[in-house]
Amino acid sequence: MNEKNSNFKEIASIALKLLVICSIVATIVASVNFITKDKIKYNEKLNTAEALTGIYYNDYNNSFTVSDDSFVITENDKVVLTCSQENFNFSSKDVKALYILKDADSKIHGYCVSVQPMGFKDYIKMLVAVNPDCTVKGVEIVSMSETSGIGTKAKEPSFLNKFKSLGYTQVKSEVDIISGATKTSKPVIDAVSASLYEVSEYIHYIGGEST
Repeated sequence: MNEKNSNFKEIASIALKLLVICSIVATIVASVNFITKDKIKYNEKLNTAEALTGIYYNDYNNSFTVSDDSFVITENDKVVLTCSQENFNFSSKDVKALYILKDADSKIHGYCVSVQPMGFKDYIKMLVAVNPDCTVKGVEIVSMSETSGIGTKAKEPSFLNKFKSLGYTQVKSEVDIISGATKTSKPVIDAVSASLYEVSEYIHYIGGEST
């Protein structure tokens, strides 16, 4: 009987020690996440600003910078173009955000859609820029972790440039899936199509017309 009690106490002591260790580790992980989450969020914004610049630099000869929850282009310390997020209910689960590009006079210069389809290995973070007439302005891959030399073919300009000037009904019929990288290139094609659809729905929502 005493031996059983001794074993029970030993097991209970080990379990208690493990519980304390797990609690300490959990606290450390939570603290690190709390400290780094703002930094991670800001880095994601920087990546988005870089993607916007990649698409629009030839139009404005300037780069986007982060300004609170928006992205802006400034000249002589004055904001000449703002890319700000709009509240809208999306039908596609892959679409995460819709941005509207407006100049200082509130004229709409275009739309941008943040979309994250699932690739072969992980989510592909993309930015799809859309012209006011609801055709593709440009597509940028913000980040992906697909297989090098295979899935990463989907972020090459030779593939992404195929989307330029295409409308919703043209994307899937005119952009071919990359042979050998189907599970990466098809989600990208579907994401561009979904982005155009959501922009079209938004334009109708605000009382405009889309093509």
